[in-house]
Amino acid sequence: MAMMNAIGARYRQAEQLLALLGLRRIEDRVRGFIELMAQDYGMPCEDGLRLNLRLTHQDIASALSTTRVTVSRVLGLLREEGWLKFDAQRHVVLTHLSRNKS
Repeated sequence: MAMMNAIGARYRQAEQLLALLGLRRIEDRVRGFIELMAQDYGMPCEDGLRLNLRLTHQDIASALSTTRVTVSRVLGLLREEGWLKFDAQRHVVLTHLSRNKS
């Protein structure tokens, strides 16, 4: 039963990632990707929800079929608007999400 649950979760994650790739604006893709990762790997912290993954800009770019430079630019914009920030260990913290992962 646990295996079937894991397969189902992986299928849903793949389906959500494919839906993200259909978005026209790269800003929407990056936001959606980070929120998707936060659903699976996010941990509540003082400032919001911390991604316990070390993702490089190239990792995100590869997943979203774009360039590293574009991802770096978009992450900078998201940080400037306060949507996310980076902690001391360079992990992404989503500041707009509540601590209870809702």
